Amino acid sequence: MRLVILGLGYSASACLDEVRAQFSHVTATVRLPVRAAAMASAMPGHADMLAFDGNHASDALKAAIGQADALLVSIPPDMAGDPAL
Repeated sequence: MRLVILGLGYSASACLDEVRAQFSHVTATVRLPVRAAAMASAMPGHADMLAFDGNHASDALKAAIGQADALLVSIPPDMAGDPAL
């Protein structure tokens, strides 16, 4: 099964620790590309890390969502509302 996490912060990280073994593949997002790269280096094989600023989803993120069996949304709303919706 494939999991996509939108917003891998404190709460989503704790959730991922609990359910990681249930998924063959995990893709997760953080806001900044530099943070995505740092987290990917710090946790190799744990999750594919992508940047998502809440406005423009990359082709890689769109593909991951399209293939996902489960989606965990943990992105805080901004002034315009929920960026995941």
